[in-house]
Amino acid sequence: GVAGNASSQRGGLRTNFETRTNEKIWFGLNSSLVISAMSIPSTGAWYGKPSLGTVLRGIDLGADIESYSGWKEDYDDDAKDFRTTNSIYLQVNFMPQLKWKTTFGLDFDNVTRYIWYGKGTQFGYDYNGAASIVTSKTMSYNGRTELDYKVYLADKHMVNANVGVNIEGDWNKFSTMNGSDFWTHQMRARGLSIASSKAVIRDFNYRFFHFATSATLVYDYAGIAGIKGLARLDTTPRYDDWKMAVYPSVEAYFDVKKAFIVNSEVLSGLRLSAGWGRSGKESFVPYQLMSRYTTGAYPEVSDDLACFYESLSALKSSEFNVSLEAGFLDGRLNAKVGYYMKSTADRIDMYCFGKPGKDGIVWVNSPRTSLYAQQAEVGNRGIEFDLSAKIIDVRDWKWTASLNCAYNENQIRSVDIPDRLGR
Repeated sequence: GVAGNASSQRGGLRTNFETRTNEKIWFGLNSSLVISAMSIPSTGAWYGKPSLGTVLRGIDLGADIESYSGWKEDYDDDAKDFRTTNSIYLQVNFMPQLKWKTTFGLDFDNVTRYIWYGKGTQFGYDYNGAASIVTSKTMSYNGRTELDYKVYLADKHMVNANVGVNIEGDWNKFSTMNGSDFWTHQMRARGLSIASSKAVIRDFNYRFFHFATSATLVYDYAGIAGIKGLARLDTTPRYDDWKMAVYPSVEAYFDVKKAFIVNSEVLSGLRLSAGWGRSGKESFVPYQLMSRYTTGAYPEVSDDLACFYESLSALKSSEFNVSLEAGFLDGRLNAKVGYYMKSTADRIDMYCFGKPGKDGIVWVNSPRTSLYAQQAEVGNRGIEFDLSAKIIDVRDWKWTASLNCAYNENQIRSVDIPDRLGR
């Protein structure tokens, strides 16, 4: 690092196991473990103050205390990290046409940070030493189980049906303890218990769970024509009371060359395709970690532990598109033209969950109050054209060229008043 006392030590173990003892049951496991200890004083800085990298560049900080040597000797940002990631799958092949597969993944990370400002820093000088110990435990998981059936009929008809269930979520627990005014600086951040100030402890417990079911049906006729339909139903129970958001889609294609111009020596492909669908994603954002919260862009809310704030971001899009692809001279020249029309709605809801428990941890099922919501909608449409050519394609030499042109038109369809005012 840029400072002499920056360091990192890391050790890890990884295992992989897979077995296909018979044609019916397949099983696999992936697992890794990483333990590390890091000292990263070059990256740390309290909010609104320059980092050590800025100090090293010689910028005048307007303070008599801070200097390179002061930061090097009297600022710590040490971390101990324990992380394990695991994935597992099980597939059962009931018959060649029917199979069931389940996958699950888990990522757990436990980090403890020791942050110290000694008298060599302006902040530590003003408060006769300041320290923080931050612990975070983060667990993310996702899983899917699906049943898939594929059958070919009379050599030309293919039918594929799939139904599945998805889950994903995370659990994040953060705990911070701060103190200042130390009668001795020998123990640095690890001596936080001897700080003269009253230790301030904050516990945050964030949880997010997302559930979805889906069904897909595909039909193909001899590679000439095909259609695919998909329906996905999503819900985020903690925030929408099990209300389901529906995301349908359908797409189809027709190969004109295979159907009507089979023996053409000039035309190597001519395919028409079209599709329409809705897609979306909901994600949970802890209010205290939002960038617009730290800049005051959102309405001010109480910062005590009498209420626990969380926000839910929902992004939903719908799109229609149609395209025509053509190939010439055995695929040496290919062209594609397409038109699309898309609409995207973005919404964020702010919630307050009731009073926390005796340890400062908010109960999962505590009462919820909707504080406010902001939403906006934008649209865009356009035409795109692609052209590619294989100018030289022999054993030792290959030369290709491509061209892409696009015309796009964007439109803001609706915004809330705070967005109009630039807040």
